[in-house]
Amino acid sequence: MLERENDVTRELCLRTLAQYVREDGPRLFAIYGVYHSLPLETVCGWGLEWDADHGGAVFYDPDTRLTWRADSAQKVLQRYRMVADARIVLGARGRLEP
Repeated sequence: MLERENDVTRELCLRTLAQYVREDGPRLFAIYGVYHSLPLETVCGWGLEWDADHGGAVFYDPDTRLTWRADSAQKVLQRYRMVADARIVLGARGRLEP
């Protein structure tokens, strides 16, 4: 009997998680630009943004192989604007807007 109750509880948990990952998944964003001091050197990378309560944003710059964490995609952009003429493209879940 206990095993059957555990199976029902597991299935309910899995269904709840499936709904969560579909509804509360991260939004994709990209940041690109050129450095102030080196105008031919570019910034270009991609990130995922969750609500601040769920972790904020993670950004990866493939040129430097650095990963940044912040409260939001806008905070990552602010950081890059200190050193570059940086822009942001915000997307929906899983893809960027044209």
